[in-house]
Order: sequence, then structure tokens, then C-alpha cells
Amino acid sequence: MTREEHTKLIRDIQKQLGDKDDGTITTMLADLSDDYGTMLSQIDTINLENTKYKADNENLRDTNMRLFLRVGEAQKKPIDEGKIEEEQPTIKIEDLFNEKGELK
Repeated sequence: MTREEHTKLIRDIQKQLGDKDDGTITTMLADLSDDYGTMLSQIDTINLENTKYKADNENLRDTNMRLFLRVGEAQKKPIDEGKIEEEQPTIKIEDLFNEKGELK
């Protein structure tokens, strides 16, 4: 039900009551109308927040996927075998002993 339909319904109820209303029913209908307006405003606010959260979530998912693909590409690169050998020095037997034949 739209806000206009709701307002029209309340006015129709007030017209049907006519002179029978001592003011309390009109006050209750006004409270009901105000509450309905408040609820519609809250729904609009929640819908806007929801749209923002969905956009933020989609942005995070895209960023995460790009990072995931970058990590995957980095893992696919072949390891340069020569580079590993250069990093580990070759130990010679002379390096283990001093001039007297004792262990260093």
C-alpha cells in the first residue's frame, strides 16, 4: 500500500465515523498514519544502505579475485634452478680444516 492509499483509507475511516468520534479515534488514526510514514522512511533508508553494501561487497569480491589471480600467476612461474645454486655456496674440504688439520 502506498502512502497516498494509506492516507486516503484513514480519511475514509474518519468520514465513516462522522459525528460519532469524540476525538480519540482521530488521534489514534493520526498516530497510525505517522507510524506508517516512519516505517516507510526506515524502509527507504534500509534499502539505500543495502544497495551500498551490495556495491561494496561486489567491489571487495572483484579485488579479492584480482589478488587471487595474481598469487596464482606468481605460483605458476618456473623456479630458476641456476639462481638457487648460486645462492647456496659450495663447501670445499679445505674450508672445514685449518692448516694443522684441525676442524675449524
